[in-house]
Amino acid sequence: MTAVMDRTSDADPVEDGAMCRLWRSFRGHQEPRFVNESERECAELLDFYGIAWEYEPVTFVLETDDDGRVSEAFRPDFYLPELNLFLEVTTMRQELVTKKNRKVRKLRQRYPDVNVRLFYRRDIEALGQKLRSRAASTAPVDRLLAG
Repeated sequence: MTAVMDRTSDADPVEDGAMCRLWRSFRGHQEPRFVNESERECAELLDFYGIAWEYEPVTFVLETDDDGRVSEAFRPDFYLPELNLFLEVTTMRQELVTKKNRKVRKLRQRYPDVNVRLFYRRDIEALGQKLRSRAASTAPVDRLLAG
């Protein structure tokens, strides 16, 4: 059973050791190309607070057919390597929320050791408020992301 598939993308490569042109806390190998504004806002928030992040670095296999071919997979939007946490950002469109909730449940069932959270737009806004209000405190970032 295949655990994860390598990420493939046509995004512009970032040379090893080089900083991404736009994002100071980005730790991936290819510059991100966000699907929606909520993903960009989440990246801006992570970047502003210096939280290391990668964009869609891993695809998790959720189901395979009888021949072992991947029939369903899930690629969370962000990975925070210092927290070992995957984040999936969703808009408020109900059909997307239902689909992503189902995929997150499947991922947790198939890979119980993978730490994943589903963030709604309101969660991103609330996180930004928490981080701003606690910027001077010593509260660890992982506690803020835990809710």
